[in-house]
Amino acid sequence: AAAPVLLRKQRGGWDERLGSVGDLAPATGRPRVLLHAVSVGETNALRTLVPLLTRDKNFCVSSTVLAPRK
Repeated sequence: AAAPVLLRKQRGGWDERLGSVGDLAPATGRPRVLLHAVSVGETNALRTLVPLLTRDKNFCVSSTVLAPRK
């Protein structure tokens, strides 16, 4: 039961995992689409996918991988 507390020092990003994110861009009237990646491979796939999707939407990409957040 204490593992999440003890591991907090070793693995960051708990605030984001619990839904606390920075400020999003202001609303533009276009729909927002949330894309979430849990691995480096998925994050790289999103880098290719997002430009191919329609331009009438705003995209918010989240990740639990430390590398893409840097």
